[in-house]
Amino acid sequence: MKHTKGFIILTSFLVFIIAFSIAGTVNSKEDKNRKVKESYYQELEQVYVQEMREYLDGEGFENSGVMLTRIVYEDESREYQISIHNSRFNKLTEEEKALLIDNLKEKEFKNDNCSFVHSLS
Repeated sequence: MKHTKGFIILTSFLVFIIAFSIAGTVNSKEDKNRKVKESYYQELEQVYVQEMREYLDGEGFENSGVMLTRIVYEDESREYQISIHNSRFNKLTEEEKALLIDNLKEKEFKNDNCSFVHSLS
């Protein structure tokens, strides 16, 4: 009877250890996939901001402040809010501002899960 009780306790302990090992392996792979995906998006974001700065410089808006804010939702969709500041924007008409934003939108990286909102100040 004592051997049976010890055997059950030992078996339960081993099953417990195996279950946690499997769960840890799955979580580790999910974390790695999440890190790879996040690294991918960070690279796209950096290239996007650089292309916007180069475009703005070429249009005469040197040293513009470009701030990209990322919101990641539970369904893994992303919204990017891009705020661009340059004192010369005050001299533009609403049509010129709209054209500038349209040209900046052409630089957006294409991804079905991403949306972009631009603002000039």
